[in-house]
Amino acid sequence: MGYLNEGGYGVPENTYIAFLYYKKAKELGHTKAMMKVGLVLYNGIDQFVEKNEKEAINLWTTAAQKGDTESLNYMGLIYEKGCDYIEKDEKKVKDYTVI
Repeated sequence: MGYLNEGGYGVPENTYIAFLYYKKAKELGHTKAMMKVGLVLYNGIDQFVEKNEKEAINLWTTAAQKGDTESLNYMGLIYEKGCDYIEKDEKKVKDYTVI
């Protein structure tokens, strides 16, 4: 349902409703949903979802460890650019980035 709401497939497009479905799937252990929730938390959704980069990175790390290739790439980008609590690390960029 998250995918359908996110893209407006058969239902009105609604990123926030998609986020709620992805969040529920994440709680049930769905790896791709972890990546999607992390993406929303990293960027936030206007007044609906506050940005939380630290939680996003935690979710991407967990999803990456479970083999999610998009999360691997997001973590590669985080280590390439660095952030408030993660320093740039070229070795980790290579470890995380999927070519």
